[in-house]
Amino acid sequence: LHDALPISLKIDCDVDTPVLYTHSGTNLVVNSGKTLTITSTFTDTSSSTDKNSFTINGILDASVVSSLSFSGYSSLVVNEGGTLTANSISNTTKITNSGTIQTASLTANVLESGTTSAPLGTLEITGDGNLTITNSDVETSWLNNVIIDNGKTLTLENDITVYGNWTNNGTLNANSKTVTFKGTSTTLTGNTTFYNLTDTTAGATLTVSDTQSVSGTLTLSGASGDGNLLTLTGDGAFNSSTESDRFSGSYLSLGNDIQIEDSGTLTE
Repeated sequence: LHDALPISLKIDCDVDTPVLYTHSGTNLVVNSGKTLTITSTFTDTSSSTDKNSFTINGILDASVVSSLSFSGYSSLVVNEGGTLTANSISNTTKITNSGTIQTASLTANVLESGTTSAPLGTLEITGDGNLTITNSDVETSWLNNVIIDNGKTLTLENDITVYGNWTNNGTLNANSKTVTFKGTSTTLTGNTTFYNLTDTTAGATLTVSDTQSVSGTLTLSGASGDGNLLTLTGDGAFNSSTESDRFSGSYLSLGNDIQIEDSGTLTE
C-alpha cells in the first residue's frame, strides 16, 4: 500500500498489505470494525512541514513487522474501540490512546490516554521492552490502564503517571523511576517492585492486591476535610524499604486487611 502524494486515506474494508509507505502529508484512518494488516515493511516519510496523522478506529495489526518506526513528525491516535498491535512503536510526536495499544516497546514525545478528566485506554506490554516518554513534563506523559503480560518485562526510562489500574503478570524494571497514581479509583494487581510509588489523590480509593514492594520511597497521602482522605483497601500489602523514612503517609483511611510494612512515619 503506497501513496504517491499527500492524501487522506480511509480504510473501510479489511486490507492485508506487505508494505505500508506513507508520503508526507498523509492522513490515514482505519475505520471502526475494519482491519489493516501490515506483514512486512512500514515506512513513514512525514516532515516538519508535511506531518502525517494515523487514526485507528478499528484494528491496525503490525505484529509481524519488526517495528513501527515513524519519522518523528507523525501523530498517532487510537480511539475508543480501536486496537494497535505492534512489536515496537517509536519516534512519534504524540500518541493519544483511548483504545488499546499492545506492544513490547514504545517511545513517544508525549503519550496520553484520553483526557485527564476522562482517561481511557490500555497500554498492554506484550514483550520485553522499554517505555520511553521523552517529554520531561510528567503531567503530559500519562497513562490509564497498564497491563504487563505473563513472563514479560517493562522497563521504565522515565517517570510515569497512571490514572487507571495497574495489572502486573510479569516484571517491572522500575529503573529508579517514579510511578504516580492519580485515579479516583485505582486497583494494583500482581506482585510488583516499584522504585518510588506515589499516590496523593484526595478522596480517592486505592485497592491493593498481592504485594507492592517499594525499594525507594512510598508516599501515600490524602488531604484534610470530609471526603478527602485517601482510602486504602484490599487484601494486599505495601512492603517498603527497611531503611528509615522511606514511607510517609497522612490523611489515610485504612481497610481492615491492608498492610503497610515499613519503619517510616504515618501522620494521623
